[in-house]
Amino acid sequence: MKRKIILPFLVGVFSFISMSDVNAETYKKYENGEAVYYNPVTGEKCNASEAVSTTGTKTGCMKWHTFNDAGENSSTVNMILDHNTTPLVAWNSSGDNKDGMNEVKTALESDTTGWKQTARLITADEIAEITGAKEKLKWTSDKNSDVTSPSIGLTISYFYFDGADGTDTTWKTKVANETTKSNYAWLFNNTDGCASYGCNVEDSGGQMGYWTSTPMIDDEINAWIVGYKGHLHYGYIKRTDAYGVRPVITVSKSLLVEDKDNSGETTDNTQDNNNGETTDNTQDNNSGETTGKNETNKEQISQDTIVEGDSTINGGTIIESEQIKGDATTENEILKEDTTTEKNPQTGLKNVGLGVLVFGLISLLSYRVIKNKKIFVK
Repeated sequence: MKRKIILPFLVGVFSFISMSDVNAETYKKYENGEAVYYNPVTGEKCNASEAVSTTGTKTGCMKWHTFNDAGENSSTVNMILDHNTTPLVAWNSSGDNKDGMNEVKTALESDTTGWKQTARLITADEIAEITGAKEKLKWTSDKNSDVTSPSIGLTISYFYFDGADGTDTTWKTKVANETTKSNYAWLFNNTDGCASYGCNVEDSGGQMGYWTSTPMIDDEINAWIVGYKGHLHYGYIKRTDAYGVRPVITVSKSLLVEDKDNSGETTDNTQDNNNGETTDNTQDNNSGETTGKNETNKEQISQDTIVEGDSTINGGTIIESEQIKGDATTENEILKEDTTTEKNPQTGLKNVGLGVLVFGLISLLSYRVIKNKKIFVK
């Protein structure tokens, strides 16, 4: 008798947990360096053909690269811009990194005014994670530095991003070059002189790289920088002629969903054979035109213009428009209810599992009460 009572309880527990797992939402996992075209002012994905990667560009459609995605259970992803928004600026003109970022922070905030997401600078530890130095060199910014003879796990030094492909176990020797492209070119593209170190796009504007937000803990005059040589190095924080601002933002993956072509199939990302970067094909078969009701001329509408309705139309037409709007709203609500029901086919099963769980629990408690009162005959 006892087994017959406990069994429904166990079945209910298993069913409830199983149905909960079925409803867990998953997201795409973005690879390091995967290219995404995104407008941070409008908060919308855009097409590669619209993107501008010129140093100093701060608004509009721009090219970004994803990094350190936490995986399918993460609803957001980090992205770093492919160029500097401010080409050259000091980290802090005080000369003491214990004062924190100053000029570079001010430039970052100015450059990203009006963006949907709050921007920041990449950290030296994120660079170490991207390149594998965190694992192979045990590189973390909270260790003291030894730029001459670092001891893995104890001290740290500068390192080349592609060091794992070389023979130098400390990654202090150049590996990539003009013919052997860097696997991490996306981290230092659009810097001055980078072509000789394996980048794909060089800029002649004088910027030798960009600042991270990470100071050196044992050298107050320096902070870690991403350099044009494809390495993580240290830079004198008062310099105004070498390093700039390259923003990082964290974006909801729902904003980066793939577009669909006319056949209803999602367009695939294509691999760039030059450097392993992933590029997006987001235009549909109508040469990139937006499809759908009332969106034909969407790109022609000014960003600052708010379209509230046909306010120039007189009396009767406005009433008719409001009536149509009301009917459409009612219809949309009905469709929304139907869609919600269809979207969660496991809800009924989950409720069944919950019911079995409750039944088993009640049965078990009843058994204990009967036993304690010695009503149950053994």
